[in-house]
Amino acid sequence: MSSGVHHAAALILNLAATLHICDTQVAESFAPFVPKDILPDVSQTLVDLSITKNETGPFCKWNGRFYFCDKIFNFVPTDEGICYQFNGLQAKDIYRDERFVSYRDPEIVDFNNYFDPLPKYNNISGNWSLDDGYIDQGYNSYPQRTAFSSVRNAFFAFLQGYEHNFDYACRSFRQGYKVFLNSPESVPLTMGNYILVPHGDEVMVSVLPQYVVSTENLHDFSPEKRQCFFNDERYLRFFRAYSQSNCQTECLANFTISKCGCAKFWMPKPLDVPVCGAADIMCYNKAQDELNLILQNQTMQKTMDANVKIMCDCMPACTSLEYNFEISRSHYNLEKTIRAFREVYEHSDFMGSRLSVYFKEHQFTAIKRTVIFSITTLIANCGGIFGLFMGISGLSIIELAYFFSVRLFDNLRKRRMSKKKLLQQEEEHEN
Repeated sequence: MSSGVHHAAALILNLAATLHICDTQVAESFAPFVPKDILPDVSQTLVDLSITKNETGPFCKWNGRFYFCDKIFNFVPTDEGICYQFNGLQAKDIYRDERFVSYRDPEIVDFNNYFDPLPKYNNISGNWSLDDGYIDQGYNSYPQRTAFSSVRNAFFAFLQGYEHNFDYACRSFRQGYKVFLNSPESVPLTMGNYILVPHGDEVMVSVLPQYVVSTENLHDFSPEKRQCFFNDERYLRFFRAYSQSNCQTECLANFTISKCGCAKFWMPKPLDVPVCGAADIMCYNKAQDELNLILQNQTMQKTMDANVKIMCDCMPACTSLEYNFEISRSHYNLEKTIRAFREVYEHSDFMGSRLSVYFKEHQFTAIKRTVIFSITTLIANCGGIFGLFMGISGLSIIELAYFFSVRLFDNLRKRRMSKKKLLQQEEEHEN
């Protein structure tokens, strides 16, 4: 009897945790039936319930080398649950305090032994930032980089799923994997654009980075004029580096905390703020909808009145890295592939997918945001225009000033003296 009670309690804990990643209508239907005193560690419970890294990705390939996927993947919490992250910065390098997030993968990737057991190129001693790039790092670096743009050196993952694990009640009917490409220092937001890798498909993603840098002379203009923030201009409470997605995440977290007194399991939060329970699902969903409506209305108002202030003010970063991509997709028949290799697999409901992500070109052109016309340039151009159309020079300007001031005054003085002298002569003549 006690084992049955224990099993039932475990199921309720699992239900209370999974409701946080279900569709809104599903969560709001079942949340009232979860006792309010049931407060599981949502992130850890979702990790325990998730399929292991090696089961989802038996093997991966990067820079022409094969790996077990668990050696290069980290668990990372997102707004849709626990995801696998490849080549992103770790929590200690993203957040000002890694305790701001409720879950950190204890089995973090060891980049210094990334190529083990193959020989290492160098020990990692420097660091990386979006503004300065790689500092004092060799080819073996953190995060990893590649020197070639080809499918051979692509990131490749063989992904496998089992139909008995598919769920059609909690989430929508769409089955497969969502893939997000984001800059290493930014938090992945699944509400943005993503690449869908359905079960039984092979997807190849050709990536072209869009790197925008800004020159220092832009500091002379206000952020509103240049429509971007430098990293030293916009302080974020939770994040070390400013980016538009980090700002949006912090804005949503702060708004949720102010409305509900708690934060969703994936959000950064102060140490004294609790993680929302199942009873708070309706509250933080409503808070997110309310924030989106506020931002939408303020953005529309700003198009008519430039003085309107937008809440959170998450303008793009002056130095940013985004990824444009093209997708090629085809059907992948795993059953025939296994038969062709004379292999036997023990699961009958097994489905496989293949994902390849590679850079489209060896080099890419960065976009530089700079001042086209400064004050000095404006003065120089005005002087050139005056000289071209008026035949005027600096000496001519002095001459004009002389003739219209000193010379004019002298002529007027001489005229008065001559007039006075004539009057005196006339008086003498009359006398």
